[in-house]
Amino acid sequence: MQQDTNVVYIARLKGSAYEMGYAYGQIYGEQIAKNFLNLQSYGRTKLESILGKLGVPSYIIDVIYGQIEPYIMYALDLNW
Repeated sequence: MQQDTNVVYIARLKGSAYEMGYAYGQIYGEQIAKNFLNLQSYGRTKLESILGKLGVPSYIIDVIYGQIEPYIMYALDLNW
C-alpha cells in the first residue's frame, strides 16, 4: 500500500517465526535496508540541525555523532 511517500509492505507468509522472518527479508530486504539508511540519515540531519543552530562546528558534530551512533543502533536493536 502506498500513500504519498509512505509505503506499507504486506506479505502473507507461513512457517515458523524464523522461516517467516527469513522469507520477509528475502522479499523486502532491499526496502528494509533503504529504510534503515533513511532512518540513520534522518537522525544525523536532526542532530546537525539542532547543534548547528547552537553554533557547533560540523567537525564536532561528526565526533558527537560518531560517539552516539552505536547507542542509537543498540536502541534500534532493542526495539526488535
